[in-house]
Amino acid sequence: MTLWIRALRLFSLPASAMPILVASAYVFSLHRQGLADPAWWLLPLVAVAGISYHLGANLISDYHDWKSGVDRPDTYGSSRLLVNGELPPPAFLRAGFALVGLGTILGFVMIHFTSWTLLWFGLAGCFGGVFYTRFKYAALGELVIFTLFGPLMVAGTVFALIGEVPRAAWYLALPLACLTTNILLANNTRDIAHDRRVPIRTMPILLGIRAAKAEYALLLGTAYLAVALMAAASILDAWTLLVFLTAPMAWRNIRYIGRAEVDEPARIKEGDVMAARLQMLFSIALSGGILIGAY
Repeated sequence: MTLWIRALRLFSLPASAMPILVASAYVFSLHRQGLADPAWWLLPLVAVAGISYHLGANLISDYHDWKSGVDRPDTYGSSRLLVNGELPPPAFLRAGFALVGLGTILGFVMIHFTSWTLLWFGLAGCFGGVFYTRFKYAALGELVIFTLFGPLMVAGTVFALIGEVPRAAWYLALPLACLTTNILLANNTRDIAHDRRVPIRTMPILLGIRAAKAEYALLLGTAYLAVALMAAASILDAWTLLVFLTAPMAWRNIRYIGRAEVDEPARIKEGDVMAARLQMLFSIALSGGILIGAY
């Protein structure tokens, strides 16, 4: 069991759990204003389905990274279980598809009680998760993560709960998309030298390390700016400015990624974990601000 816990890479769970949390807080605020009558009993299904897709994609991605030679004994990232021979590859892949299957089954249950429109959210999540590595190897990984863990996850949660997606929900997805994308961007920036040894292309390889660092800082800045602008425009309550309590951590992350050197990946080996931690705390602060404002 311990091996499978490692295989799932639970440190990355905020990537899928936090958009659901923030979307749920937003729906609650609509409910408090009398603008929505949420089907709260569907929320556990939404959470389990979304997280299942995410964890299944983690396993499938690790399998393909091992098979293609991206993950080796001297590389960082992944759960290391396939590289170290601690779990059989076929079991790894089967478990990944089993989790995707679980998410799909739950998705059809939700469709039964809501609308077939929800199918499109599910199909996008399933397709993006199963074929994620193909996108990543073509320098499209950041774009896929931005889309899946931002607009798709937030809007899908809101739609499942209230049967529509207000415009503000799409705006709300932007900071989450930016911060979640930085988890992958930090990972790919660290792995530039290792990824160049195999026939793949990632965004940092195409952009170069200096541009990758600038993109990381830009995404972080955009996340905070988006919340500030939404608060100024009364799209979000002023309490959501609590996210700025995490700004010192964001600055530390920028400085940490700024240390990156192509030939010294160990300098930012914890960059993806740090990005995931920031995304989680930012999301908790954002959700808290929305809930306080609702009262």
